[in-house]
Amino acid sequence: MSNDYKTLVNIMLVGGNDGLNMLLDNDTYDMYKERRGSIALDKTEILVLNDSNLAVHSKLFNIAKLYNNKELAFVANVGPLMEHYTLDNYEKVEKPLKGSHNEMRRWVNSLNAGDLKKSGWIDRVLETIDVSVNYEIEPNNQKALNLLESTYKNLFRNCMSRSESITELLSLPKLEVVLKNDKNALMKSLLSLVEIIKLRFELGLPRQVYHVGVRGYDTHSFQKRTHKDKLYPQLDDAINDYVIGLKQIGMYNSVTTFITSDFGRTIYSGNNDSTDHGEGGHYFVFGGAVKGGKLYGEMPDLSKDSKVIKSNVLIPQIAWEQYVATISKWFGLSENDLDKIFPLLRNFYSNDLGFMK
Repeated sequence: MSNDYKTLVNIMLVGGNDGLNMLLDNDTYDMYKERRGSIALDKTEILVLNDSNLAVHSKLFNIAKLYNNKELAFVANVGPLMEHYTLDNYEKVEKPLKGSHNEMRRWVNSLNAGDLKKSGWIDRVLETIDVSVNYEIEPNNQKALNLLESTYKNLFRNCMSRSESITELLSLPKLEVVLKNDKNALMKSLLSLVEIIKLRFELGLPRQVYHVGVRGYDTHSFQKRTHKDKLYPQLDDAINDYVIGLKQIGMYNSVTTFITSDFGRTIYSGNNDSTDHGEGGHYFVFGGAVKGGKLYGEMPDLSKDSKVIKSNVLIPQIAWEQYVATISKWFGLSENDLDKIFPLLRNFYSNDLGFMK
Protein backbone atom coordinates (compact mmCIF):
# COMPACT_ATOMS: atom_id res chain seq x y z
CA MET A 1 0.00 0.00 0.00
CA SER A 2 1.26 3.51 -0.82
CA ASN A 3 1.92 6.15 1.80
CA ASP A 4 -1.05 8.14 0.49
CA TYR A 5 -3.44 6.71 3.09
CA LYS A 6 -6.35 8.98 4.01
CA THR A 7 -9.49 8.60 6.09
CA LEU A 8 -12.61 10.72 6.45
CA VAL A 9 -14.69 10.58 9.61
CA ASN A 10 -18.08 12.29 9.65
CA ILE A 11 -19.67 12.92 13.05
CA MET A 12 -23.35 13.72 12.51
CA LEU A 13 -25.14 15.49 15.36
CA VAL A 14 -28.50 13.85 14.82
CA GLY A 15 -31.58 15.96 15.42
CA GLY A 16 -30.33 19.40 14.38
CA ASN A 17 -27.57 21.10 16.35
CA ASP A 18 -27.96 24.73 17.44
CA GLY A 19 -24.77 26.06 15.91
CA LEU A 20 -25.62 29.59 17.06
CA ASN A 21 -24.89 28.53 20.64
CA MET A 22 -21.89 26.44 19.66
CA LEU A 23 -20.10 29.35 17.97
CA LEU A 24 -20.89 33.04 18.34
CA ASP A 25 -19.51 36.44 17.43
CA ASN A 26 -18.29 38.01 20.64
CA ASP A 27 -18.11 41.46 19.03
CA THR A 28 -21.88 41.44 18.54
CA TYR A 29 -22.71 39.64 21.78
CA ASP A 30 -25.32 42.21 22.86
CA MET A 31 -27.25 41.72 19.62
CA TYR A 32 -26.96 37.95 20.01
CA LYS A 33 -28.26 38.18 23.57
CA GLU A 34 -31.19 40.36 22.56
CA ARG A 35 -32.23 38.24 19.60
CA ARG A 36 -31.87 34.83 21.18
CA GLY A 37 -33.67 35.69 24.40
CA SER A 38 -33.78 32.98 27.06
CA ILE A 39 -31.79 30.56 24.91
CA ALA A 40 -28.76 32.91 24.76
CA LEU A 41 -25.62 31.99 26.66
CA ASP A 42 -24.40 34.30 29.41
CA LYS A 43 -20.88 35.72 29.22
CA THR A 44 -19.83 33.20 31.87
CA GLU A 45 -20.95 30.37 29.57
CA ILE A 46 -18.66 31.15 26.64
CA LEU A 47 -14.94 30.84 25.87
CA VAL A 48 -13.38 33.55 23.70
CA LEU A 49 -10.97 32.07 21.17
CA ASN A 50 -7.38 33.30 20.76
CA ASP A 51 -6.76 36.25 18.42
CA SER A 52 -10.39 36.22 17.45
CA ASN A 53 -13.77 37.84 17.88
CA LEU A 54 -15.24 34.33 18.09
CA ALA A 55 -16.39 32.46 21.17
CA VAL A 56 -17.61 28.92 21.79
CA HIS A 57 -19.81 27.26 24.38
CA SER A 58 -17.84 26.89 27.63
CA LYS A 59 -18.30 23.11 27.59
CA LEU A 60 -16.33 22.90 24.34
CA PHE A 61 -12.98 23.53 26.04
CA ASN A 62 -10.99 20.95 24.06
CA ILE A 63 -12.54 22.05 20.78
CA ALA A 64 -11.47 25.62 21.63
CA LYS A 65 -7.96 24.31 22.31
CA LEU A 66 -7.83 22.63 18.89
CA TYR A 67 -8.89 25.91 17.26
CA ASN A 68 -6.31 27.89 19.21
CA ASN A 69 -3.64 25.35 18.16
CA LYS A 70 -4.66 25.84 14.51
CA GLU A 71 -5.85 22.24 14.19
CA LEU A 72 -9.57 23.01 13.82
CA ALA A 73 -11.50 25.38 11.55
CA PHE A 74 -15.07 26.62 11.84
CA VAL A 75 -17.28 27.02 8.77
CA ALA A 76 -20.10 29.50 9.24
CA ASN A 77 -23.73 29.28 8.19
CA VAL A 78 -23.75 26.08 6.15
CA GLY A 79 -26.94 24.44 4.97
CA PRO A 80 -29.08 23.16 2.09
CA LEU A 81 -29.02 25.42 -0.96
CA MET A 82 -29.75 25.05 -4.64
CA GLU A 83 -28.30 28.48 -5.36
CA HIS A 84 -27.14 31.39 -3.23
CA TYR A 85 -29.79 33.80 -1.94
CA THR A 86 -30.63 36.38 0.72
CA LEU A 87 -33.83 38.32 1.38
CA ASP A 88 -32.95 40.54 -1.57
CA ASN A 89 -33.55 37.76 -4.11
CA TYR A 90 -35.59 35.37 -1.96
CA GLU A 91 -38.53 35.15 -4.36
CA LYS A 92 -36.37 34.66 -7.46
CA VAL A 93 -34.41 31.52 -6.62
CA GLU A 94 -35.23 27.85 -6.30
CA LYS A 95 -34.95 26.61 -2.73
CA PRO A 96 -34.83 23.13 -1.22
CA LEU A 97 -38.07 21.87 0.25
CA LYS A 98 -38.06 21.87 4.03
CA GLY A 99 -38.50 18.30 5.23
CA SER A 100 -38.40 15.96 8.16
CA HIS A 101 -35.27 14.94 10.03
CA ASN A 102 -34.83 11.89 7.81
CA GLU A 103 -35.35 13.86 4.62
CA MET A 104 -32.86 16.53 5.59
CA ARG A 105 -30.29 13.95 6.68
CA ARG A 106 -30.75 12.28 3.29
CA TRP A 107 -30.15 15.67 1.67
CA VAL A 108 -26.88 16.12 3.61
CA ASN A 109 -25.73 12.59 2.82
CA SER A 110 -26.91 12.54 -0.82
CA LEU A 111 -26.34 16.02 -2.30
CA ASN A 112 -27.89 14.74 -5.50
CA ALA A 113 -30.44 17.33 -6.61
CA GLY A 114 -33.88 16.06 -7.48
CA ASP A 115 -33.71 12.61 -5.96
CA LEU A 116 -32.78 12.09 -2.31
CA LYS A 117 -32.90 8.31 -2.78
CA LYS A 118 -29.91 8.23 -5.12
CA SER A 119 -26.45 7.24 -3.94
CA GLY A 120 -24.70 9.24 -1.26
CA TRP A 121 -21.96 11.69 -2.16
CA ILE A 122 -19.38 9.67 -0.23
CA ASP A 123 -20.20 6.56 -2.29
CA ARG A 124 -19.82 8.57 -5.50
CA VAL A 125 -16.47 9.96 -4.36
CA LEU A 126 -15.19 6.49 -3.44
CA GLU A 127 -16.29 5.03 -6.77
CA THR A 128 -14.63 7.87 -8.67
CA ILE A 129 -11.27 7.49 -6.92
CA ASP A 130 -11.63 3.69 -7.23
CA VAL A 131 -11.91 2.62 -3.60
CA SER A 132 -14.98 1.34 -1.80
CA VAL A 133 -14.64 1.23 1.96
CA ASN A 134 -17.47 3.13 3.65
CA TYR A 135 -18.95 2.26 7.02
CA GLU A 136 -21.60 3.73 9.31
CA ILE A 137 -22.03 3.25 13.03
CA GLU A 138 -24.30 4.75 15.62
CA PRO A 139 -22.73 4.81 19.09
CA ASN A 140 -26.01 5.05 20.98
CA ASN A 141 -26.76 1.53 19.75
CA GLN A 142 -24.52 -0.81 21.74
CA LYS A 143 -24.59 -3.42 18.97
CA ALA A 144 -22.92 -0.92 16.65
CA LEU A 145 -19.78 -1.04 18.77
CA ASN A 146 -19.39 -4.72 17.84
CA LEU A 147 -20.16 -4.32 14.14
CA LEU A 148 -16.74 -2.98 13.20
CA GLU A 149 -15.20 -6.37 13.87
CA SER A 150 -17.74 -8.30 11.79
CA THR A 151 -17.43 -5.82 8.94
CA TYR A 152 -13.69 -6.21 8.73
CA LYS A 153 -13.93 -9.98 9.07
CA ASN A 154 -15.95 -9.82 5.87
CA LEU A 155 -13.30 -7.64 4.25
CA PHE A 156 -10.66 -10.19 5.13
CA ARG A 157 -12.82 -13.09 3.93
CA ASN A 158 -13.79 -11.53 0.63
CA CYS A 159 -10.88 -9.30 -0.32
CA MET A 160 -7.67 -10.70 1.17
CA SER A 161 -5.74 -13.92 1.44
CA ARG A 162 -4.67 -13.74 5.06
CA SER A 163 -4.49 -16.12 7.98
CA GLU A 164 -4.98 -13.49 10.66
CA SER A 165 -8.47 -12.59 11.84
CA ILE A 166 -9.52 -9.09 12.76
CA THR A 167 -9.89 -10.33 16.34
CA GLU A 168 -6.22 -11.32 16.39
CA LEU A 169 -5.19 -8.01 14.87
CA LEU A 170 -7.22 -6.09 17.41
CA SER A 171 -5.43 -7.99 20.18
CA LEU A 172 -2.26 -6.06 19.35
CA PRO A 173 -1.12 -3.48 21.95
CA LYS A 174 -3.92 -1.05 22.71
CA LEU A 175 -3.94 2.71 22.74
CA GLU A 176 -2.74 4.40 25.91
CA VAL A 177 -5.95 6.44 26.23
CA VAL A 178 -7.92 6.11 29.45
CA LEU A 179 -11.66 6.63 29.06
CA LYS A 180 -12.71 9.61 31.13
CA ASN A 181 -16.31 8.46 31.05
CA ASP A 182 -17.09 4.81 30.37
CA LYS A 183 -20.67 5.80 29.51
CA ASN A 184 -19.57 8.07 26.66
CA ALA A 185 -20.63 5.95 23.67
CA LEU A 186 -19.25 8.47 21.17
CA MET A 187 -15.83 8.26 22.82
CA LYS A 188 -15.90 4.45 22.64
CA SER A 189 -16.87 4.54 18.97
CA LEU A 190 -14.18 7.03 17.99
CA LEU A 191 -11.48 5.10 19.85
CA SER A 192 -12.66 1.93 18.09
CA LEU A 193 -12.11 3.74 14.80
CA VAL A 194 -8.59 4.65 15.90
CA GLU A 195 -7.91 0.96 16.54
CA ILE A 196 -9.09 0.11 13.02
CA ILE A 197 -7.09 2.96 11.46
CA LYS A 198 -4.04 1.63 13.28
CA LEU A 199 -4.38 -1.55 11.17
CA ARG A 200 -4.21 0.32 7.86
CA PHE A 201 -1.23 -1.66 6.55
CA GLU A 202 -2.63 -5.03 7.65
CA LEU A 203 -5.96 -4.20 6.03
CA GLY A 204 -4.37 -2.85 2.86
CA LEU A 205 -6.95 -0.08 2.49
CA PRO A 206 -5.72 3.22 0.96
CA ARG A 207 -8.94 5.08 1.77
CA GLN A 208 -11.48 4.65 4.55
CA VAL A 209 -14.66 6.55 5.43
CA TYR A 210 -16.67 6.35 8.64
CA HIS A 211 -19.97 7.93 9.63
CA VAL A 212 -20.76 8.20 13.34
CA GLY A 213 -24.23 9.41 14.37
CA VAL A 214 -24.83 10.92 17.81
CA ARG A 215 -28.47 11.41 18.82
CA GLY A 216 -30.06 13.93 21.16
CA TYR A 217 -29.67 17.23 19.30
CA ASP A 218 -33.37 17.84 18.56
CA THR A 219 -33.67 20.28 21.46
CA HIS A 220 -37.36 21.19 21.60
CA SER A 221 -37.10 21.68 25.36
CA PHE A 222 -34.47 22.63 27.96
CA GLN A 223 -31.78 23.14 25.35
CA LYS A 224 -29.32 25.07 27.51
CA ARG A 225 -29.36 22.45 30.24
CA THR A 226 -29.09 19.57 27.74
CA HIS A 227 -26.12 21.15 25.97
CA LYS A 228 -24.36 22.01 29.22
CA ASP A 229 -24.91 18.79 31.14
CA LYS A 230 -24.85 16.17 28.39
CA LEU A 231 -24.37 16.84 24.69
CA TYR A 232 -21.42 19.21 24.57
CA PRO A 233 -19.36 17.56 27.34
CA GLN A 234 -19.90 14.21 25.58
CA LEU A 235 -18.80 15.64 22.24
CA ASP A 236 -15.84 17.58 23.63
CA ASP A 237 -14.42 14.73 25.75
CA ALA A 238 -14.84 12.22 22.91
CA ILE A 239 -13.04 14.44 20.40
CA ASN A 240 -10.22 15.14 22.85
CA ASP A 241 -9.44 11.44 23.43
CA TYR A 242 -9.92 10.64 19.74
CA VAL A 243 -7.31 13.25 18.79
CA ILE A 244 -4.92 11.89 21.42
CA GLY A 245 -5.40 8.40 19.97
CA LEU A 246 -4.80 9.49 16.37
CA LYS A 247 -1.61 11.29 17.40
CA GLN A 248 -0.41 8.23 19.32
CA ILE A 249 -0.59 6.07 16.19
CA GLY A 250 0.96 8.79 14.01
CA MET A 251 -2.09 9.19 11.77
CA TYR A 252 -3.41 12.61 12.73
CA ASN A 253 -2.26 14.21 9.47
CA SER A 254 -4.01 11.48 7.44
CA VAL A 255 -7.44 11.65 9.09
CA THR A 256 -9.86 14.52 8.58
CA THR A 257 -12.97 14.65 10.76
CA PHE A 258 -15.92 16.90 9.99
CA ILE A 259 -19.20 17.69 11.73
CA THR A 260 -22.63 17.69 10.09
CA SER A 261 -26.22 17.79 11.33
CA ASP A 262 -29.78 17.59 9.97
CA PHE A 263 -30.07 21.40 9.98
CA GLY A 264 -29.53 24.41 12.21
CA ARG A 265 -32.13 25.78 14.58
CA THR A 266 -34.30 28.88 14.91
CA ILE A 267 -32.91 32.22 16.07
CA TYR A 268 -35.05 32.97 19.11
CA SER A 269 -36.39 30.52 21.62
CA GLY A 270 -39.84 29.12 22.26
CA ASN A 271 -41.28 27.74 25.46
CA ASN A 272 -39.11 25.77 27.92
CA ASP A 273 -35.85 27.24 26.55
CA SER A 274 -36.38 25.43 23.26
CA THR A 275 -35.56 25.98 19.61
CA ASP A 276 -37.27 24.66 16.49
CA HIS A 277 -35.98 23.31 13.18
CA GLY A 278 -34.00 25.82 11.15
CA GLU A 279 -31.69 25.79 8.13
CA GLY A 280 -28.24 27.38 8.38
CA GLY A 281 -25.79 26.34 11.09
CA HIS A 282 -22.11 26.46 12.04
CA TYR A 283 -19.86 23.39 11.76
CA PHE A 284 -16.22 22.48 12.23
CA VAL A 285 -13.54 20.28 10.69
CA PHE A 286 -10.30 19.18 12.31
CA GLY A 287 -7.12 17.19 11.74
CA GLY A 288 -3.49 17.62 10.84
CA ALA A 289 -4.36 18.54 7.24
CA VAL A 290 -6.74 21.36 8.23
CA LYS A 291 -5.78 25.03 8.00
CA GLY A 292 -7.13 25.69 11.46
CA GLY A 293 -7.44 28.66 13.74
CA LYS A 294 -9.69 30.44 11.24
CA LEU A 295 -13.33 30.99 10.42
CA TYR A 296 -14.36 30.23 6.84
CA GLY A 297 -17.40 32.15 5.69
CA GLU A 298 -18.98 35.02 7.60
CA MET A 299 -20.78 35.06 10.90
CA PRO A 300 -24.40 36.02 10.18
CA ASP A 301 -25.98 39.34 10.98
CA LEU A 302 -28.58 38.60 13.67
CA SER A 303 -30.16 42.06 13.72
CA LYS A 304 -33.80 42.68 12.88
CA ASP A 305 -32.65 44.17 9.56
CA SER A 306 -30.62 41.11 8.62
CA LYS A 307 -30.70 39.95 4.99
CA VAL A 308 -30.00 36.35 6.02
CA ILE A 309 -32.92 35.73 8.40
CA LYS A 310 -36.39 34.77 7.18
CA SER A 311 -39.20 33.98 9.64
CA ASN A 312 -36.83 33.24 12.52
CA VAL A 313 -34.69 30.95 10.34
CA LEU A 314 -31.09 31.56 9.29
CA ILE A 315 -30.63 31.46 5.50
CA PRO A 316 -27.46 29.44 4.72
CA GLN A 317 -24.72 31.30 2.88
CA ILE A 318 -22.48 28.27 2.27
CA ALA A 319 -23.90 25.16 0.63
CA TRP A 320 -23.28 21.66 1.94
CA GLU A 321 -21.69 20.98 -1.46
CA GLN A 322 -19.03 23.63 -0.91
CA TYR A 323 -18.21 22.29 2.55
CA VAL A 324 -17.79 18.63 1.56
CA ALA A 325 -16.27 19.30 -1.87
CA THR A 326 -13.39 21.06 -0.10
CA ILE A 327 -12.83 17.93 2.00
CA SER A 328 -13.29 15.61 -1.00
CA LYS A 329 -10.53 17.35 -2.96
CA TRP A 330 -8.11 16.65 -0.12
CA PHE A 331 -9.35 13.03 -0.09
CA GLY A 332 -8.34 12.59 -3.72
CA LEU A 333 -11.22 13.81 -5.88
CA SER A 334 -9.99 15.70 -8.94
CA GLU A 335 -11.17 19.15 -9.95
CA ASN A 336 -12.62 17.68 -13.15
CA ASP A 337 -14.90 15.31 -11.22
CA LEU A 338 -16.41 17.85 -8.81
CA ASP A 339 -19.46 18.81 -10.89
CA LYS A 340 -20.21 15.16 -11.65
CA ILE A 341 -20.19 14.21 -7.96
CA PHE A 342 -21.93 17.38 -6.76
CA PRO A 343 -24.48 18.45 -9.41
CA LEU A 344 -25.35 21.75 -7.71
CA LEU A 345 -21.79 22.87 -7.03
CA ARG A 346 -21.55 24.88 -10.25
CA ASN A 347 -24.26 27.20 -8.87
CA PHE A 348 -21.96 28.63 -6.19
CA TYR A 349 -19.07 31.08 -6.21
CA SER A 350 -16.40 28.60 -5.09
CA ASN A 351 -15.88 24.85 -5.01
CA ASP A 352 -13.08 25.11 -2.47
CA LEU A 353 -13.49 27.05 0.77
CA GLY A 354 -9.75 26.82 1.45
CA PHE A 355 -9.65 25.11 4.85
CA MET A 356 -7.63 22.05 3.73
CA LYS A 357 -3.85 22.08 3.23
